[in-house]
Amino acid sequence: MASVGDHSSPADQAAADKIARLSEENAQMQQAVASHAVIDQAIGVLVAVWQVPPVDGWQVLREVSQSLNIKLHAVAAEVVDWPLGRPMSQPVARELEVRVERWRRGTPRPGSAADGECGAGCEGAA
Repeated sequence: MASVGDHSSPADQAAADKIARLSEENAQMQQAVASHAVIDQAIGVLVAVWQVPPVDGWQVLREVSQSLNIKLHAVAAEVVDWPLGRPMSQPVARELEVRVERWRRGTPRPGSAADGECGAGCEGAA
């Protein structure tokens, strides 16, 4: 036999489901904000230490992440921790060095106009 407190209406259940769903979305949003903050800080390290412009810093971090198949926020965390005296892992340090050097030399990156992909604004574009 059910007790008095066990009676829940469909509206109560719907409200409880909505609260659970919103709580999960809130937790995901908080995680996203935290990840973006670390990524922004890592871009700041690239700007301050290697004089990489912010838009290129984002690209450098993204390329390191993709090349090593490591989440972007994990790469960013290593970059942020490095000036604080915590060493970067060898793979991240090596790949970051390669990507920054490539940026310095102006080597074409995939998707850039210099890579042969010319948009409507390029000379001779049809």
